Amino acid sequence: MPQTIEVGAEIAFRETESREAELRSLIRDFLVIGEQTPEDIAAFIEDLTPRGFDVSHSIVNEYILNMIQEMAERREKEHEAQSLLPGSWRERQSIRRFEEERTGLLDSLEEVLITSRGDIPGARMAFEKVARDAGLDLELPSISGRIHGLFDLQISLNDMEMDVDPIAARRDRAIRLLLRRVEEIDNVAQSTLVRMEQQIEALERIVETVIRRNDGKFTSLEHSLMIRFLERRGWDANHPEVRPRIIAAAGVLAVEMGYISEAEMPTLPGQIALDPERVSDVVETLNDVLESFGKRPARTIEELDEMESEEIDEAESARRTLDSADAILDRLRQLGEEAN
Repeated sequence: MPQTIEVGAEIAFRETESREAELRSLIRDFLVIGEQTPEDIAAFIEDLTPRGFDVSHSIVNEYILNMIQEMAERREKEHEAQSLLPGSWRERQSIRRFEEERTGLLDSLEEVLITSRGDIPGARMAFEKVARDAGLDLELPSISGRIHGLFDLQISLNDMEMDVDPIAARRDRAIRLLLRRVEEIDNVAQSTLVRMEQQIEALERIVETVIRRNDGKFTSLEHSLMIRFLERRGWDANHPEVRPRIIAAAGVLAVEMGYISEAEMPTLPGQIALDPERVSDVVETLNDVLESFGKRPARTIEELDEMESEEIDEAESARRTLDSADAILDRLRQLGEEAN
């Protein structure tokens, strides 16, 4: 019996299919990181929403998961092809053509990255077009691997330049959290977050002041102090879409300035639910690819079960601390509502 697909799901699926090139570019950027866990995959799919992908349907999620597996296997073939001699006349001529065009490609890549204004997936697609226009056959793994290798190398060099300026790097990371999925929220919240982006240096000073005045702590109590201070300065900081983003961004700044650890850093909650077995299949594929690259894959469930008892106790303690912080924060909100 043929499977029935809801109209909304079918429309979302067709729209996702029509944007295959863009999705492949996004997945390439995701795979460059080198280590993917089920949480990473769920977060990646969730982050497709601001780009206009409707990931609320299982058929769309399955399509994306299949493409992640396919692209991981494609990257493995590209990696292998770099160390092998050309297997055909077509491949040999294509590699020769690539070497002839290398200088021009690098010049074009610089222009592409400048005009992309930080849209890395868009820049990747634009660079692929430059390569095709130069007569390069991107269907060959040996050529597509070289093209994307040039692109990834340039991005890494740009990131290294950013790392030289740690202040700019931490502010950039905080801004990305502030503006995460900003297209989905109302205009009032958007306006507040855009203003906060422009005042990121002021937020940094506030975070530092709050933490230093509270013995280096950044718990839910300090979060509330910071939000209250911002409200007194005229910011709509307690807006339900603004507050978690500000706290998450403040957490990044606190970590990067050395006041708290990564484990203490508040994060934005994820909202995408995926089939655990299906995600495990994808993670297994990604780990196989990582091993072929000579890299250590992400931990498996079995490895996590073998953690030392003190590590497990520490994780449980952190979880309880977060639960306690959430309870305190809820109580503070109730008190604020009663006072109003």
